Amino acid sequence: MKTRFGIVGWCTLAIAGVAVLSAAGSAGAGSAFTLSVEPTQLNLIGSSKGYYTLRNPSKNAVSLKASIGNYTINPNGRVVVDPKLSPKRSAKRWLSISPKRFTVKGNGIAYLKVRSHPGKRAGPGDHHALILFVSATKGTGNVQIRTRIGAGVLVRVKGKLKRKIRIAGLSANRKKHQLRLVVANQGNINERILRHKVSVALKQGTRTVQTLWAPARQILPYGRTVYGLPYRSSLKGKLTAIVTVRPVNGAVAGELAPPLKPVTRTYRVSF
Repeated sequence: MKTRFGIVGWCTLAIAGVAVLSAAGSAGAGSAFTLSVEPTQLNLIGSSKGYYTLRNPSKNAVSLKASIGNYTINPNGRVVVDPKLSPKRSAKRWLSISPKRFTVKGNGIAYLKVRSHPGKRAGPGDHHALILFVSATKGTGNVQIRTRIGAGVLVRVKGKLKRKIRIAGLSANRKKHQLRLVVANQGNINERILRHKVSVALKQGTRTVQTLWAPARQILPYGRTVYGLPYRSSLKGKLTAIVTVRPVNGAVAGELAPPLKPVTRTYRVSF
């Protein structure tokens, strides 16, 4: 008998707060249901504890198994769950959860407790892991369906916290009419780049001919992200491109995070 897993619900900023768990009709499964997981990302400071709240707005009970895993984020923003090689800044071995198996009653609420215990030699900054919620098997016959929801955990270790964003490169793919923008995180804190916080202003002299806006992304410590930004095919010749990255501060950046000013870099690009 085969088991097929559904897609892990994830958005580029954090885990998707609400995921729809559905079993394929071809497998003879039941009706779809929804399950919300809050917070979308759990932030823990050193040795501490926190909770996920799971809400089931449907009439049917949902049986879940929770486990701890790893993740990485590719330069294109795609999340890879449980990569073959454990990330260097993985917090998986520091985490414990309870309960590991539970049921969320119809129209009910359940809680998952997460504890962090960083090692004595843990470096300062952010370390990441993933809590996976796996639904009970649905369907009959040779194919059965399980759906996973991933919820991220960041463990911030006290010490010298460093934030540094570098605009690492900009080039034009004239065949695809697309700019390739590389942004690197050279700090030890996870950087949440919100939607419309990265812009590329294309100028001809003093006139702005087009402004490009990048989607939301997360950049893990010492990682990088690569944006593909489409531009108008009518743009020709050399233009000045002013790239600006506006990092988040305050509560969004998390406790203990030092403030970081916007970063700007200018390029001459041939279109």
